[in-house]
Amino acid sequence: MKQKWIYSIKIMSITFGLASISSWSLAAIQGLHFLHKDWEISCDNTGTCRAAGYQSDQDIDQPVSVLLERAAGANSSIKAQVQILPLAAATPTRQLQLQIASTPYGVIGLNREGIGQLSTDQTRALLKAVQGTAPVVFKNTQSRWNLSTSGASAVLLKMDEFQRRLSTPSALIRPGKKSNQAVLKAAAIPKIQIPKYQSGKVTQAKLNTATSQQMIRKLQVTTKEDQCDLLFSQRFLDDDVMTIYPINAQNQLIQIPCWRGAYNMGSGFWLMDRNKQFKQLVTTSGETFNQGQIFSGHKVRGLGDCLSQNEWAWTGKKFVKSFSGLTVQCKGFAGGAWNLPTYVSKIIYQAK
Repeated sequence: MKQKWIYSIKIMSITFGLASISSWSLAAIQGLHFLHKDWEISCDNTGTCRAAGYQSDQDIDQPVSVLLERAAGANSSIKAQVQILPLAAATPTRQLQLQIASTPYGVIGLNREGIGQLSTDQTRALLKAVQGTAPVVFKNTQSRWNLSTSGASAVLLKMDEFQRRLSTPSALIRPGKKSNQAVLKAAAIPKIQIPKYQSGKVTQAKLNTATSQQMIRKLQVTTKEDQCDLLFSQRFLDDDVMTIYPINAQNQLIQIPCWRGAYNMGSGFWLMDRNKQFKQLVTTSGETFNQGQIFSGHKVRGLGDCLSQNEWAWTGKKFVKSFSGLTVQCKGFAGGAWNLPTYVSKIIYQAK
């Protein structure tokens, strides 16, 4: 049931499955997100995977999460972090003790956000523990946080599968003697250059004006009704507007509300030339536009502890995806415990 909400928030550009593994060597790495019980994993287009585990639903009042991050490549190591809530429980020492099966494994220092880095030895012990049923506890003199191991083995196996480590010496689950040459190699992070961007005057118009209605009729031709319900039903709110952002001397970006939900709304963003000729439908789930980028963020419930994020960047000719990520587990961390991307890029602004 936890996965069904993903589709209701209209995530348009996140890949939840893998392309055939045999094709990876010939094509760009496709991102992945996978959920099992109290664990989830996202792997991005560079080959880096980030697995996150949380407390069980029975311990929802003591939120805890660990992040296991590993880049592609046979010799890559695993970095582990822990995060707890409430922050007040981490004071005054800002230290946690890791305890596995009642055995102490040293102290972890926390920063002001309640996040701490595990040592190499602690990470090794944690990886072994989460594949079993022994209690994994983070504690201080005031409180204790119980990390669930339910789902960890399946998520770590998915990490091995994505990075093509199955049966190799570097596999986390069931390592073997298969050559490490088969392991997925890290891909360079894509660079997206936003050309000299000089924002002009942004204009807005009520959606019942003749100018807006003319634009809506043009956009209806290039948009499906199930993508942008409001564009066709026109059940707009009184304060809804059409916004026009000048991109350059030749192009402009049109924003019009498309849909509304309990906690979210999505706008359509259409690229058109200055003669109002259609060029590109970027998304119907956007929220804001700023400095050559379109941003989208949708949450599942009011707290916003499980959410999706997408971004698109202007290249001078069109908008392209620049970021995708999501957190499926609703475990009490507002904004999500970690950044779990399935697609990443580096934005470079051309000097003005």
